[in-house]
Amino acid sequence: MIFRSACILAFASVAIAANGAECRLDQAHYVEPVSGATMQFHARSPDDSPLNVAMFDITLPNVAGSYPGDITWNAGNNARPDPSIEGLPVSTAYAIDKGKVGLVDDSEMAAPESILLVDFGRALHDHVPFIEANPDKWSFDVFTLTGCP
Repeated sequence: MIFRSACILAFASVAIAANGAECRLDQAHYVEPVSGATMQFHARSPDDSPLNVAMFDITLPNVAGSYPGDITWNAGNNARPDPSIEGLPVSTAYAIDKGKVGLVDDSEMAAPESILLVDFGRALHDHVPFIEANPDKWSFDVFTLTGCP
């Protein structure tokens, strides 16, 4: 009976620890709910710049393939994390978590509840492959965390 209780306690401790483990940004998956665009972060490679803090791929509904992207800190006087997405101009990336807006500053940071890609919706509205494949869809700038695969 004591052994059985100890096993149950050990299993419960592992389950609690697993549920409490944070989803890191470099493992996170997000969706922009209006358009259905998805953003999947992945680990950086050793060849990436030290200023590059996050790598991701964007997939657009009804558009084949994906668009590679990254969030890189600029080295200007007003340093901030600037995203770059192949073929889509956006201006700045912010992390939104627990009602606070912050900077995306580390690929191993806890995945925030949302990522704000400033001007993503406007860029997507002018992106011919998206418009041709989705004539009645719109997009906004906020991606919501859906989890870690």
